[in-house]
Amino acid sequence: STRCIFPGGQDWEVIIEGREKFYFSLELTEGTGTVTLKGENSALLQPGTGAFIKIAEGRELNIDGPEIQLNNTDLITTGFINGTLRTSSGYLNTGNSKPNTFGGNAKVIVDGGIFGCTAGNGVLTFTNNATITVNGGMVAIPCAEFSSPDAPRESITRVRLLGGTYWHNYAYTYMTHFRAGAHLAVRGGRLLWGLSNNQQTNWLNSQEGSEWATGQIFAECLPQFGAELVIPTCSTSSDGTMKFHYSNGRDYDVGGTIYVTNNSSVAAGNIYFYGSDGGSLSIRGGATIYANAFKVNSNITFTNNLDLARLNLGKGGICWYQNAGSPYQYINFFDGIVFGAWGGNVARSGAYANRMYVSLEGPVAYDTQDCFETATSRNIEMDCLKMDDMTELKAVGGGVVSLYPTSMGVNELRTVEVGDGTTLAFCTNTTVGLKTMNLKLGENAKLKINMKNGDYVDASATAEFGAGAKIVVTDVPPTLTAGMFYPVYFAPAGTDPDLANVEYEGSDWPTGWYFAKRGSAVYLTDGNEPVYSDPNNKYSWSGGGSDNVYTNLDNWGGKEGHLCNVNGGADVYFNGRKNTDIYNDYPYLLQRRWLFGADAGPFLFGGNYIRFQNPTNITLNLNKTTPSIMNNSKFPIAISNRLAAYSCALWTAARQQGSISLMGLGSMMNASTTVYVPLLVAGDIRIGGAYTSEYVRVAANTTESSVQRTTRLTIMPGGLLKTLNQSGDFNEKGAGALAVANGGTIDIAGTELLLTSNSTHYVDGAMTVACPLVLQGRQAFRGDGTLTLSGGVSGEGIVRVEGGLTLVPGAWGSGVTLSVKDNVTIAPTADWTFGGAGLDLAHHSALTFATGGHKVTLGRAASSVSSTMTVSGGGQLVLAEAGTRLDRLSLEDSSTIAVSARLTTNSGWVKALAVRDNSVPIMFSGEIGNINQREYVDETGYTVYCIKGEKGMMLLVR
Repeated sequence: STRCIFPGGQDWEVIIEGREKFYFSLELTEGTGTVTLKGENSALLQPGTGAFIKIAEGRELNIDGPEIQLNNTDLITTGFINGTLRTSSGYLNTGNSKPNTFGGNAKVIVDGGIFGCTAGNGVLTFTNNATITVNGGMVAIPCAEFSSPDAPRESITRVRLLGGTYWHNYAYTYMTHFRAGAHLAVRGGRLLWGLSNNQQTNWLNSQEGSEWATGQIFAECLPQFGAELVIPTCSTSSDGTMKFHYSNGRDYDVGGTIYVTNNSSVAAGNIYFYGSDGGSLSIRGGATIYANAFKVNSNITFTNNLDLARLNLGKGGICWYQNAGSPYQYINFFDGIVFGAWGGNVARSGAYANRMYVSLEGPVAYDTQDCFETATSRNIEMDCLKMDDMTELKAVGGGVVSLYPTSMGVNELRTVEVGDGTTLAFCTNTTVGLKTMNLKLGENAKLKINMKNGDYVDASATAEFGAGAKIVVTDVPPTLTAGMFYPVYFAPAGTDPDLANVEYEGSDWPTGWYFAKRGSAVYLTDGNEPVYSDPNNKYSWSGGGSDNVYTNLDNWGGKEGHLCNVNGGADVYFNGRKNTDIYNDYPYLLQRRWLFGADAGPFLFGGNYIRFQNPTNITLNLNKTTPSIMNNSKFPIAISNRLAAYSCALWTAARQQGSISLMGLGSMMNASTTVYVPLLVAGDIRIGGAYTSEYVRVAANTTESSVQRTTRLTIMPGGLLKTLNQSGDFNEKGAGALAVANGGTIDIAGTELLLTSNSTHYVDGAMTVACPLVLQGRQAFRGDGTLTLSGGVSGEGIVRVEGGLTLVPGAWGSGVTLSVKDNVTIAPTADWTFGGAGLDLAHHSALTFATGGHKVTLGRAASSVSSTMTVSGGGQLVLAEAGTRLDRLSLEDSSTIAVSARLTTNSGWVKALAVRDNSVPIMFSGEIGNINQREYVDETGYTVYCIKGEKGMMLLVR
């Protein structure tokens, strides 16, 4: 055979033409320089028996175009390759019936083309320090052995998948084995695990010792952010399956995409959660999963978190399986999720599927567009849902989303959105009504509700209906009581709903009943008013007159200046029915309270000033204090009068599902002392006017009727609430939250805003807390508005900012963690130091420091494997603690990065920063910390920037 020797010290280029066999050996001797084998795609070089390839350390052999075929040769032996073997656009065909070994310090780099074989069953062995790095193209090896028994470190990565495709078992049942000391990192590209035909090797199993699972490297097969794992399925077998065993409790980090389905119509391609009693499992990182079904072992109570960004399921849906009589099963999505479909149902399955529950929290979206071919809209059906703590609900894609919630909490959603041509249907009773701050229905969108057990839609702040959009009633109660009002839709107070936006879907419309509206409410009625008997010691005003508008003072039943001053000051009890529009022509003092009966219809009050004398005294013990205004119904109460507390407080309570909207002005001032008094709230209270109070606080309701929902105080568009002396625990007498709609404003001043109950607040408008925000627990702020914490944050807990929120920060206490999710902007108005307990960036988030020319100092390191941090505004980001780890760091508007003195140590280098994507120039500047060294860490894929204290130096690094 011919021996071709390429001395070092220069680069060589070899042109290969034709398709010939040559008996030759290639030898790249010691030194430097690359040998490139070039040629057209049809060019072939096939060595013969006895030939070898030898690449010395520091040398590189690059295949760029031709096919190099290594069949039936003793070509590669241990120690012959200590340099680099690269494919750029050619094909290195390793198919061989004899083993080839990459040992020593061999490096295989695939930038393009193919490394592997399309025929044959040869075995490739990678041992000691040999590695494969895939940046593009494809690696396809029928059978490979990776091990490093003699390696100085057992953590050496054997396969690094950064791009392209690594195809395991692409044509045969042979396996890739990762032995002791060998590792796999899926940080980009696609890991294709299994065959494209019917073979049981298309299983990936986390159970230790499983031949098909590859045992301990299961976690290493899971894709990180930007990577894909594909397990092929076929039409004849239940292959294409991942099995998570969690008998001993596991926590997996998955940031990329997993496919275990190929859009076939069979029950292939499943995700199994399987183990023994007492096991647990968490999946973190925001993965996207395409599967036919999620199946949970019936012996496990699944209470841990599945942190997934998207889940596309076929006809198998989410279900438990195996034996009857087992405990109830749960799958929890605590951080929001997008559900997609490709033609099947996402529903419970099997005879005992009612034991399987899906718990949803945070923003939940349903995308009905086919995830494989986007021209088709599909249907999604979900059953046994626990929807108690969702913040958003969205359905898009032009298909149908049918929900069968078992439990839907009384808490208000920030947004309910149905996209153009899409249907969102609640097929069973939600029991408390669908409450949302913002309702958005696109063109020809349908929101379906089932009134059989009392469902309705309630929008507290904004409602948008596209052309042809409808709220559709699918069923009515089986028995309708004459004179009763059955609520359908409550528009925001002060707006006029269009009856054309409400329709009935069924064919059995009850005779004599129709949709009507009064004020901002739409309800089902027969136009009658039943006989009503007054409760004892309450004055019931049932009104009179054909137009239902009352301007005659005598209708109030009291005397001038003292509304309802009868029987020593009885309650004013409104039973509703026809008297929905009420106008008083004289300023009144109400000595007791307004009480609205459980069967009352919607009310709209207007006219002159009203003052409340009740309560007459107030302490921090509010358990038995009677509210000034109390709504005991599903219907809304809108009051456009100017209101004031005569003595000590204005106290509003919505006992059940109804709301109270305060649309007028509110002085909240004591009539005799001209001192502002508190605003106390319970239930669903909405501010549409301008109110000033001493403080605002959640209070318990009266002993005769307790609050049955979490309190939410909503500032409507154009509304304003100011507190002058906020103090004490906002949640002392019950859990409560704040919501500020777009165009609304809340300004809180005083000594402190203490929040002790974990809550989610909605901020689409402007929320300013000028006093210290004192935490005990977790407070989440979600929206697209501005949150200004100028009074600082203290206590022990977590502040979570989500959505498109802009945070204007103040001083940050050492016991408070800042958590960021989605696309958040932090915009300090002066130099700002984050000195909190930690800075947490959720997966797939983008945090922007809009510095405005100021210096932002991070006293704690930030870490996320799939997030972006941007510094804009021409200011400076100072790292005061080492260890910040980001997927991408961007500098805009001539912004810079510096480090503080605490990073400099006498021992030498400090690892200040690790960045996965360096596409944007990173500049370190400052008098203390300067970048003097950077290192690309092979095992992690991050570039680590190391700092040493040498003054007067600036270095730009790409």
